Amino acid sequence: MTLRKIKAAGWGAGAALKTTNINAYTKPPKAKSQLCIPRDWLPTPFFYYKKIFPRITQGTEWVNVHCCFHNDSNPSLSLNLKSGGYFCHACGAKGGDVLSFHMKKNQMTFKATVAALSVNKGAKR
Repeated sequence: MTLRKIKAAGWGAGAALKTTNINAYTKPPKAKSQLCIPRDWLPTPFFYYKKIFPRITQGTEWVNVHCCFHNDSNPSLSLNLKSGGYFCHACGAKGGDVLSFHMKKNQMTFKATVAALSVNKGAKR
């Protein structure tokens, strides 16, 4: 409702404020182009992390390695070999999957990371 219509209807300025507040809580429009990729185009977390940290073994869900984001003398980076999540207990680096790890490690954009990791499309690695 416009301010003119509110004044014409005899409502006070409070109604205009309420209308403005209601409009402030609307959801933002969705992005027109969203990049959707099948997860099987990406390497499995164990395969990806094994390339970077050759000493890890697939025996447990979480492993500790030396952090590649800072100068580390003790293994402080925890890697989840099932979901790909990671967390460094020293520097606070964290993320939820292989994509976010690759983006942070190589300082790449999301699209560049997807292109780099999904070279063999459709081939499960």
